[in-house]
Amino acid sequence: MPRPGYCSLCYPLAPPLELLIFSLNYTDADFEAVTNCFVTAARAMQQDGWWWSDPLATNTTIKRQILREMFVHRLKRKRRRTRAG
Repeated sequence: MPRPGYCSLCYPLAPPLELLIFSLNYTDADFEAVTNCFVTAARAMQQDGWWWSDPLATNTTIKRQILREMFVHRLKRKRRRTRAG
């Protein structure tokens, strides 16, 4: 049976619900409580800007940004190797 406390650890504004182990023998009421907890936490996170996205972002700009980040990471890695080498 779920007890108060867990969801507030995942996200401070979430309603309390403690689930240390996700069990397969939940009652329908237990599962409903878990679902409500996570949905409430997700909505609070969304309102707080966790899933903010730039309205001007396109697939192309996102791909370019990822490519830039990968390139910079690769360069830093090569520089570390040559210094250590």
